[in-house]
Amino acid sequence: MFHFLLSLSLLLQVPNFNAIDSLEEVVKNQEDTEAKAKAFNELYKEYRNNQPEKALEYAQQALAVARRIDYRRGEASALNNIGVSLRNKGEYEQALDHYYQALKILEEENDEEGLALTLANIGTIYSIKRNFRKARENFEESLLLFEALKDTARLIGIFSNIGNAWLEEGNPQEALQFYIQATELYRLFAQKEKAFDPMTNIGHIYFNRQEYAQALEFYRQSLEIEENNQNHFGQANALMNIGVVYRAMKDLHKALLYVRRAMEIASALEDKPLLSHSYLVASEIYMDMGDPVLAYSFLKEHTKIADELYSEETNRRIAELETAFEFEKKEKEIELLQQENKIQSLKNRNNRIAIGAGIVFTLFLLVAMYLIFRQSQRYKRAKDAMAEQNKHIIMINSELNRQKRIIEHKNRDITDSILYARSIQNAILSRRGMEDGLSDSFILYKPKDIVSGDFYWYTHTEEAELIAAIDCTGHGVAGAFMTVIWLLFAQPNH
Repeated sequence: MFHFLLSLSLLLQVPNFNAIDSLEEVVKNQEDTEAKAKAFNELYKEYRNNQPEKALEYAQQALAVARRIDYRRGEASALNNIGVSLRNKGEYEQALDHYYQALKILEEENDEEGLALTLANIGTIYSIKRNFRKARENFEESLLLFEALKDTARLIGIFSNIGNAWLEEGNPQEALQFYIQATELYRLFAQKEKAFDPMTNIGHIYFNRQEYAQALEFYRQSLEIEENNQNHFGQANALMNIGVVYRAMKDLHKALLYVRRAMEIASALEDKPLLSHSYLVASEIYMDMGDPVLAYSFLKEHTKIADELYSEETNRRIAELETAFEFEKKEKEIELLQQENKIQSLKNRNNRIAIGAGIVFTLFLLVAMYLIFRQSQRYKRAKDAMAEQNKHIIMINSELNRQKRIIEHKNRDITDSILYARSIQNAILSRRGMEDGLSDSFILYKPKDIVSGDFYWYTHTEEAELIAAIDCTGHGVAGAFMTVIWLLFAQPNH
């Protein structure tokens, strides 16, 4: 039984006419820009499931714009889209050529999502060409990238594709493991309309077990999903599977009805692989019905397309493309290895320079540390000497302050004595007698010190007023005592 493998770029999508109008405005009004290239690629996605020829035109326009402005990722996306369209038309060699061109660009751009999609598309070509080992290699590389990207919708598709490859190779147990993973992810995925339908895969398992009723149930579920999503490719595939089941169940009229419907859609979409398969199944059904003429007619149509799709020349050219890509990849790996060797050589040279510089720097650092240490020792000794001097100066200052306090104390005692002597002198040299006797008099008395041996004296008698200005030997306290002595001497005789 033929199992149609969906390309990962063909995730389900219902045409969004509002989006189409907006995108068409962009491509009409804009000069060549990245936005314009993206808009053409988006228009391809809107039309790919229902108007494949129009979709292909948009992809080719996207490629032209991207190349004119050197928009590499847009170019890779357009190459992938064109490859899918060519693959659906059965032009496998050209499809693979476009995929390898895209792969080269995406590797240079380090675009993991684009690489994963392109590897899945390449795997699909090898599945159709029944090179299942090569198909799985590409699918498994794609799987690793999608797992890293946590892209659930595309993981569902890639698990399904790997399962289909195992099933076509005659290993249903291996296929079942991948189908189960796809189904579990699908059940958990909220946006089911954006994911690959895994119901077909489960139907394949039941069909291979000859449990036709269960297979039919899952194929019908798949058809319902594809109709809801308006995915004509998916509808044709589901109708084809249902027709094959009815043939196995010997219900030939129903089988022919579903196969004919699949044939009509495949013809409208110019899907040569599915169209070829529908001709083959129709031929087998007519043979079962006992109509060899019609059986032969459909077989000729099948053979005509199959020869075109699976010719030795096509296989040879696909092999050449693969070899050319692998050769270029090896050359790049060699070039990269040479560059890495050069880089390593430069690193080694730089390491030697760095080690030499490190040694010189270390020696310089050690010398500098020694000089700094020696200078610090000198500074420490000078600091210690200065501290000792400061300590000695502090002790001297302390002693001087002590002596100062003693002197100040003695001076204070002396001053107090002098002040007391002045009080005594002032008491003796009372002005009251002179003021009473000589009312218009004044006294100008300016001793040299607080007390003085120079003083004035006044007394009066009935006959006369006596005034004296006296200079005793000495001044200060001594002068004051002389004043007292003179007064004691003079008082009794006045």
